Amino acid sequence: MLPELRARRALAGVGLKPNVPLEAVESVNNEVWMTDELVVRVSCRPDQRLRREAQLSQVLPNAVGYPPVLGYGAEMGSEWLVLGRLPGYPLSRVWPSLTRDARRQAIRDLAERLRLIHATQVPALAPLRQLPQLLDPAPSGTMAVARLIVSIDKAGRLEHVDRRFAEDLSAMVQGLAWCLEPFTSRTLIHGDLSFENVLYDPAKRRLEAILDFEWARGAPRELDLDVFLRFCAYPDLHVPAAYAGQTHAVDYAEVP
Repeated sequence: MLPELRARRALAGVGLKPNVPLEAVESVNNEVWMTDELVVRVSCRPDQRLRREAQLSQVLPNAVGYPPVLGYGAEMGSEWLVLGRLPGYPLSRVWPSLTRDARRQAIRDLAERLRLIHATQVPALAPLRQLPQLLDPAPSGTMAVARLIVSIDKAGRLEHVDRRFAEDLSAMVQGLAWCLEPFTSRTLIHGDLSFENVLYDPAKRRLEAILDFEWARGAPRELDLDVFLRFCAYPDLHVPAAYAGQTHAVDYAEVP
């Protein structure tokens, strides 16, 4: 099986034994494999986001809980990141079974760690090729939304897309652009904040770590609300298909 072969090559590439038993893990974006002590994440996208994450791990405060990086590598068509395995499960998987008090404590813990991330200075990193929100750092709101306006215009020219709707959407974005001024920041955001990227240990009833910093970058901290509030409204769209049936918006109504 090719994904497993990539994971074993990753282990060998960082000097670890490649013939250990591997357990495949459901993931939204990457190929993920685990041993009792390790996590292997493999990406087949040509954007080096795992390389950026390995670099970011060196500046994240220890209290964020990010696991130790054991190695990074790449070859034609894929890259990988090998991490130490921490106890726990994605918070999205255990959230339905938590009591209200446990949920509140998890949110408090998450907020404390986010404050640490949002106060971390951005190191020298390669830029992301594709920003999820199509917003660029700029001193004015009009400049910040320029790429978004171009993309809306392109969408409006597609077959079966109502051109008038696209024009109305473009006008709305331009009318609200002033809210982004100035859209600059020298501190980090996570960039893909959902409970799927938060590790929770049900045995200890505590949050262990915030994971997966592939989309992390310098931006105003409020931008982390974009993905997070969409996750709370449509949580089933942010988890692997195997867990979608157990993931319901009503369980997240109090989170915001």
